[in-house]
Amino acid sequence: MNNKLLFILIVVILFAVGLSSCNKISNQSTSSKKAESATQKAESSKAESIAVLEGQDVSDITKLKTPDELVYLHDGSETVFNSDNPKFQKIIQLNSTRQTNQLDVLKLFIDYNDVANYGDYLIYKYTKSNYAAIYFKLAPSPDGDFINWVVNYYGSKLIPGYAQNYDQSKIEAYGYLAPADELLTYLKN
Repeated sequence: MNNKLLFILIVVILFAVGLSSCNKISNQSTSSKKAESATQKAESSKAESIAVLEGQDVSDITKLKTPDELVYLHDGSETVFNSDNPKFQKIIQLNSTRQTNQLDVLKLFIDYNDVANYGDYLIYKYTKSNYAAIYFKLAPSPDGDFINWVVNYYGSKLIPGYAQNYDQSKIEAYGYLAPADELLTYLKN
């Protein structure tokens, strides 16, 4: 009789353990589904925070769209010119005259941390449209080892628009703009 009682007790314990593990698997499955849902929401939110910007053909700066604002960076300090600023059109005109020849593609790595802190740069910003910002290096003459370049800047959380089929003129830096002496003088006054 003790053996039968012991056998029934073991079966009941195994049954209880089996039910308990089924419940844990069910809870894990529910937790897994909740985690997957949270991951999908995070990925969706991340995708929404990644803006797809349209680049412009920077191989001819005379054909760029008029920006909504201009930003002049000088050794880390920033001056913003809105379109209603009297200097706005003159800055664009002086910058456009720097293209005296056809621009060439440059094999160039641009460290935007350096751009933010060292040297002179002009940025065309498009706040009312879906265009990428355009950065111009402003080096005076003689520019020597410094190349006056122009490039679309998509930012660290931005990607070029896929519809552009990776048009080189919208991804690469272009260079050999004329020195920026007159433009720099105008910006600093």
